[in-house]
Amino acid sequence: MGEHGPTDNARVIVSVVRSGGFAGLRRQWSVAASADDAPRWIELIEQCPWDAPATPDASADRYVWKLRACTPEREFTREVTDAELSGAWRALVDAVREPT
Repeated sequence: MGEHGPTDNARVIVSVVRSGGFAGLRRQWSVAASADDAPRWIELIEQCPWDAPATPDASADRYVWKLRACTPEREFTREVTDAELSGAWRALVDAVREPT
């Protein structure tokens, strides 16, 4: 990561990369939240079980979701399988994928 200026420290950024599936295609979505919208995004981020053990999913042709979230206090990264993509994970991914 490069250096960040003072205004970058208050940003909330979430990115989602989906890879795999039958054709092995890769798709990417991201959001850089405004200061007014940051609390909503931080709440979505903090509801996800970032530190929980991963659930293996050996199924062929399934998607793998790579999530990265940066808040002013912490950076989160996690790879989530299709089997894990429910609840808080699903809410976060769906929010990032929503058209603005």
